[in-house]
Amino acid sequence: MGWKDWSYWLKGGIIGILISLVFLASSYFTGQIKIVSYINQCLIPPCSSDLHFYLFSNSNFLFVREFLISMIVILICCFIIGSFIGWIVGKIKSR
Repeated sequence: MGWKDWSYWLKGGIIGILISLVFLASSYFTGQIKIVSYINQCLIPPCSSDLHFYLFSNSNFLFVREFLISMIVILICCFIIGSFIGWIVGKIKSR
């Protein structure tokens, strides 16, 4: 079962995940996503436009869990949005 045999909603969901992964990777490598372990770093206004993940406790496990949960939620949302767009494209092309 190749790419051409897949339904449009599944193709849209996969494309949505790929776009979100590229966006997240480019945001991380350009410095727009910063992973810091304390909150005092960014109390000045120039940092307010960046996306930060803060650690409020001494446990690194808590920090990793929050970061991974937020990334999984972003990927799921992008899959749902891509699937919806693919479903609409499939409905239009089936006419």
